[in-house]
Amino acid sequence: MENLLEIRALSVELPTAQGWVRPVNEVSLRIAAGECVGLVGESGSGKTMLALALMGLLPTGARVGGRALLQSGSQKELTLLSEPEWRAVRGKDVAMIFQEPMTSLNPVMRIGEQIEEAIRAHETGLRRDELRSRVLIALRQAAMNEPERRVEQYPHQLSGGLRQRVMIAMALAGRPRLLIADEPTTIAARTGARTFVHHARSWRGRAGRRSCRGSLCGADYRRRASQRGALTPGASLHAGSAGRFATFGTREAKANPRKRSATDCAASGMFVRTAV
Repeated sequence: MENLLEIRALSVELPTAQGWVRPVNEVSLRIAAGECVGLVGESGSGKTMLALALMGLLPTGARVGGRALLQSGSQKELTLLSEPEWRAVRGKDVAMIFQEPMTSLNPVMRIGEQIEEAIRAHETGLRRDELRSRVLIALRQAAMNEPERRVEQYPHQLSGGLRQRVMIAMALAGRPRLLIADEPTTIAARTGARTFVHHARSWRGRAGRRSCRGSLCGADYRRRASQRGALTPGASLHAGSAGRFATFGTREAKANPRKRSATDCAASGMFVRTAV
């Protein structure tokens, strides 16, 4: 099966007052069409920084080594894209669900307008009714209740869990081939997280061959991911199949790898699913 994404020895270095630090150290990973890949690790292990590198959103001054190859019609070398080239890729070929919805949403724009903006960035010829239909579909896929009402509301009128679902809908609306979910259910209640996982199962079937969907699965992590890996701060990726699991990162986990469950680790991880 052809790889949708292939990461080869990807490293990220950040400048600090004490010199360069490397939060992502030579990560190699392959994601085939239809495959789920989960990454786990403690805070600061580099999960989010890896995701930002795959989105071209690293902090100013960051250095990137290695390669990240995305198959989307033609092969794209993500680590070499210019900002104008990234604008054509973000949201269409690769999308991301961010951790903190309140800092990612525009406080003076209605929810519906913000999701429409994500669609119009790559599809300029849609009629108003087509745009609204796409927005409502995306909100329903994100398990949003009363989507017709939510599109007229502002971010401050929604709870943290509902704002997170808006971010999920915004990522889904562009129908990307690869979706990176960085702790998408962390802020949601336990029942909301289960609902999200339930809806995530059907995303691939609804979207067809052109899309990829992802979610943080929590307790379902072991059953959903065909691959998984654990990131340790400053160290390489520890990868394995979904049939086995080990925890890395904290001093306690290193001393007793079986002490923490897969669910505990998944709560601070990232889960990716790609389309067939």
